[in-house]
Amino acid sequence: MISTYIFNKLREQVTKHSHVLELGEQILFEEKDRTAGPRIRDIRPETATWTTIDLGSKSPDVVQADIGGYSEEWLLRFNLIIDGGTMEHVEPKTSQYQGFRNVSEYCAVGGEIWLLLPSPGTWPGHCRYRYPLAFFLWRGFVTDFQIIGEGEERLTFARLKRLQLSPFMSPTTFWSRVEVTDERPNKATNDPKGIWYGNDKAE
Repeated sequence: MISTYIFNKLREQVTKHSHVLELGEQILFEEKDRTAGPRIRDIRPETATWTTIDLGSKSPDVVQADIGGYSEEWLLRFNLIIDGGTMEHVEPKTSQYQGFRNVSEYCAVGGEIWLLLPSPGTWPGHCRYRYPLAFFLWRGFVTDFQIIGEGEERLTFARLKRLQLSPFMSPTTFWSRVEVTDERPNKATNDPKGIWYGNDKAE
């Protein structure tokens, strides 16, 4: 689910972007009473061309595909790519690297990638992957950070703006910047659609 904090920033920015890619069917999350609201694409500005990818969705207007699977037609296509809590659940492990590499390659020069991801030491039982600040330093991008929440519910909100075309980091560099645990997500903390957002379960 995507927080109202991120949504308010999205609402300010999205009219400037013609093509938006949403990673996972994001639900607006109200922090004050911790309730789920509408899907963000249902309240998006009509001026935006909006694509949602979610392997587990049954909505006819959602692209049901694996984020870890490459789509050549999406190369440099999107001016804004948003993730409000999907990428940390992408499995198997190989799809973590390929999924983020895809996100990088789908972003146009001058476009932005917005990532909301758990930091090391947070969200116990939520996912296998945590992302320190060094993870968000991608070649060819300039990155803005903001820490949202407190204690174990801290999240890093990173806005990456593409300045130039550069290759994505190597798998070796990628895994040196991602914390991997053996834990399995607690179903009670996850959404009703399930846990894994890939073709296979975790390795």
